[in-house]
Amino acid sequence: MTKFYPALLQALTLALATLLSACELDPVIEKPSYIHIPDIAFNSNYPEHGTNSHRITDAWVYLNDNLIGAYQLPATFPVLAKDKGRIQVFPGVLLNGISSTRQVNPFYTGENFTPQFIPGKTDTLRPTSTYRTGTKFIWREDFELPGLTLKTSAASDTTLQRINNSPLVFEGNGALAMYVDNRAPTLKSESINGFPLPLRGSSAFLEVDVKNTTPLYMAIFVTASNGQSAEVPFAGINPSPVWRKLYMNLTPVVNAQPLNSTYKMVFFAKKESSAAVDTVLIDNLKIVY
Repeated sequence: MTKFYPALLQALTLALATLLSACELDPVIEKPSYIHIPDIAFNSNYPEHGTNSHRITDAWVYLNDNLIGAYQLPATFPVLAKDKGRIQVFPGVLLNGISSTRQVNPFYTGENFTPQFIPGKTDTLRPTSTYRTGTKFIWREDFELPGLTLKTSAASDTTLQRINNSPLVFEGNGALAMYVDNRAPTLKSESINGFPLPLRGSSAFLEVDVKNTTPLYMAIFVTASNGQSAEVPFAGINPSPVWRKLYMNLTPVVNAQPLNSTYKMVFFAKKESSAAVDTVLIDNLKIVY
C-alpha cells in the first residue's frame, strides 16, 4: 500500500518553486562596451566661412538613431550593444555662454561611426565637424581689413578702435577694442548695414570671440517694413580675463519681430568697475542662419 506524506510533498513543491523563481529573477547581465571621445575638431573653409574658432563643449551621441546621451567633453560612456552599430556624434555648444543651455549646434555637421562593440572594450572616436551645407553667413567681420563694418553710435562718449598686430588680438592681425574710463564712460556701436534674418521657425546665431573687463551688452536694432524701428536688448556678457567663444541665440528675438524686418547688431560697453580703464575686445563676428 502506497503511503502519502503531505509534509514531504509540500516541502518538495516549495523547493521546486524557489528554484524556478531564482532562475527567473537572475537574468544574464550583459557587460557593456565603452566609447571615448576626447574632443570634436572643427575645420572651416576660411574664404567661405571665416575663422574656424569654435567652442564645442559636448558630444550628443545617437546609437542607430536613438539618443543615448549628451556628454561633456572629454567623455567616456558605456554602450549596451552587440556586434556593429551606427554611432552618430553631433557637436554641442553653450547657448549665450550659459552652461544650463546646452544644445546641438544646428549649423555644425555630425559624423557617423560603425565600431565593433566588444564587451569591456573601449573604442576611441575622433569626430570632426564643419559648417553644414546651406548655412548662410549674412555678416562676417574678423577685423583683418582696414575698414570696419561697425560704427560708433551718437550716444557714445568715445570711439571704436581697430587694434592691429597687437598681443591683445585673439587671432590673425586685427580685433576691435572698446575702451571706457571715467572721462568717457559709455561706448555704443552698431553694424553699418542692415541685413535680413530668416523667417519664424528658423535658427539664427551670432558667433563672436570676446574678452572683457566690464560687461558687454548686446541688442538688435529692428526696422520693420513700414519704417518703424526699435532697439531690442537680448544679452549681457559678464567680464572674463580670457577670450571666450560665444554662440548667441538670435532666434527668439527674431521670431518676436514683424515679418520682413531688417536688423543691425548693437554692442554697448559702460564703465562699471574701479579700474582706470575698462576694455572690451571683440573678434570674429559672424551671423549665421
